[in-house]
Amino acid sequence: MAFTLAHMAAALPFYRCQKRINFEALLIGTLLPDLPYFLNNAPIVGQHSHQWSGLLQYCLPWGVAVFIVWYWLLKPATVALLQPWGRVGCLESAAAQAPDVQYPFGLWFAAQLKFYCSFWCKVILGVLLGASTHLIWDGITHPDGFIAQHIGWLQQPVGLAVLNDMSLARLLQYVSSLMGLAYLGWFIHRRMPVAMNSLKLPTDRPLIVLKKWNSLFIVFLMCAISLFCGWQAMLKWHNLMIHNSYPFLAEVLVGLLQGGIGFFIFYAVSYQILYWVLKQKHRYPSK
Repeated sequence: MAFTLAHMAAALPFYRCQKRINFEALLIGTLLPDLPYFLNNAPIVGQHSHQWSGLLQYCLPWGVAVFIVWYWLLKPATVALLQPWGRVGCLESAAAQAPDVQYPFGLWFAAQLKFYCSFWCKVILGVLLGASTHLIWDGITHPDGFIAQHIGWLQQPVGLAVLNDMSLARLLQYVSSLMGLAYLGWFIHRRMPVAMNSLKLPTDRPLIVLKKWNSLFIVFLMCAISLFCGWQAMLKWHNLMIHNSYPFLAEVLVGLLQGGIGFFIFYAVSYQILYWVLKQKHRYPSK
């Protein structure tokens, strides 16, 4: 696999197509074929997720599940983490975005049904398109990819001693990953202020307002746990570094992301529990 997060760069050209595609689902879709590696599934599952048959059988159901977790659990906690560093608009759920016009019941139901069908169609389209970009990217930059297998010059060794007869496809994998990460960083730098301003916080109270030091502390813990898990992976798989560096780097990457994402999910769950406890106290204040 290319560096997994770099795959999100393939979604960025579709940023202006958000009327037809859910951009968040598109970003999630770009990562889905690599999901089995982070769930420690059997290798055959990872092979299946990287095939076109796995697009509907694996990527689509898992993509919808991950989108639901992101949209209703992780996204509010993410906004709370970013809020101290910039102006944030409002965070609205799909229900809040649904039409609120006063219709007779039959027409109101039809309007609601139309909205939710449109919303989930955009989500499904985003997941499938994102996963497709992942398969095409890997198909070109993996020596055994379905595209690289039919292009002879991609199988040729680069010819540099320092690369240990690395094939051109494998070299493209590393180079394209670095370029993708650079493009992703540039895009975040340029678009983050606009994206944050387009979000809206819930209109109901109470809100959990983090200070900058709270946000920094959470990010510090996430990075520390990520590095710890990456270090544990290095110790576990260090023998691979001598014989084959690619699986070693892949295992370290998996460890890093497992640690960081695992802690972030813990933070998001804690945030949601605290939010709903405070909300209930606000709704039913003690006399």
